[in-house]
Amino acid sequence: MSLGVFDATTILNQFHANLASIETASMGRFTRSPYRFSLEKEPESGPDGRYSVDLASVAPYDRKWGTGDNICTGVVLVRVAYKRPGGDLGGGDRSSVNRVAASDCMLIADVCENADNYNASATGISIVVFDGFNRVLDAGKTEVWETRFNVTFRSELHTSPVADLMVASIISESTSALSALSVLSLASGTGAVIPATATVDPQLWFLDKENLAGDSANGTTIIGATGVMGAVWRGGVVATESSITDSVDAASALDGMRVIETQTLTGEATTVSFTGLSDATYDPVAYVIHAHIIGGSGAQAYVYMRPNGVTTNMGGHLHYDLGGTPQATFVSSMQVGSTSTVGVGAGLEITFYPRLGRGGRIAFSRQYARIFSDLPSDVFQHGGFIWTDDTDPVTSIDLVASGANAFGIGSVFSLYVVREES
Repeated sequence: MSLGVFDATTILNQFHANLASIETASMGRFTRSPYRFSLEKEPESGPDGRYSVDLASVAPYDRKWGTGDNICTGVVLVRVAYKRPGGDLGGGDRSSVNRVAASDCMLIADVCENADNYNASATGISIVVFDGFNRVLDAGKTEVWETRFNVTFRSELHTSPVADLMVASIISESTSALSALSVLSLASGTGAVIPATATVDPQLWFLDKENLAGDSANGTTIIGATGVMGAVWRGGVVATESSITDSVDAASALDGMRVIETQTLTGEATTVSFTGLSDATYDPVAYVIHAHIIGGSGAQAYVYMRPNGVTTNMGGHLHYDLGGTPQATFVSSMQVGSTSTVGVGAGLEITFYPRLGRGGRIAFSRQYARIFSDLPSDVFQHGGFIWTDDTDPVTSIDLVASGANAFGIGSVFSLYVVREES
């Protein structure tokens, strides 16, 4: 890592900039010493008004290896030299120099302690506290006066930051690799994901360093952990989108298009509901539904989409081809499709734009179904719909058949969310 943006040089340069803005009654502007000599060793013919700035000391502090920066407190000294030729003519006597030097030190204190003059964004300075002034040298024809400041500032490490495992989320290639990982520096509750393979679903695990719940609590799966006596990894559940969202930041977990929930029917149904939707959690550009519907024991039926269970303030336009004959109709609902006859599959895809403040919520659908088991009594449909309500956020989406038990066993319904990339 290259030299940090914030360091001792930025602090000293800001003090030099502040001193350059001061105009004294005695000598006009201060003159920065070229540092060929310390002020007390400057030739007696030329020290008047010369100054130096030094970071004299910095208190001990903990280096933040994880973040790469530190907060430091140090002492900055501003020293100004004065020529005292002697006699009271021209103010060269001791009392005159004392008055001039004291006035100058007060000006330096005022200007450098003013927070408006820190230039904090470029220097890292957060606090400057005036700590007094006094004469520190009285030799020959020269006096040196010192003004002291306690300065708190940010400093960046000059080495590469070290990974901070205390806030890590782990991705491991297998349960054996996760079990072998040393957890000595990890906090309880650290999450780990094992990605899916060709034969195994993705898994979600959490570190329980104390194993307070016991090895068989709630029937959860556990694996041993390395480095801490008694520690275990607990979980092993399939890492669905909702489970990952609960454990990591939803904004990063849901970028792009991700599945929220998939339902596979084990019994016939008339309604399939997706609940727990929230703009705060998903911030959706769109919800997308894919469904493979097997006709149930009930009669062939129409399929309606009902956001929040609502059936009013909506309508649309259908175009469909029934047995080779193109047709079209207007509807006062979101009639997104239909089921096939008993035991026959139908495919349905819906895109729904739920955001408020855009002149109504819009949906599109396309679908293929067979009304009878023999062709050509099949139907291909596509449609567009609007829900004019623009006040209530979407919290649920229902798919409802017009007849009982129209959704057969084995039907699969999946809900996805589409988000903007963050």
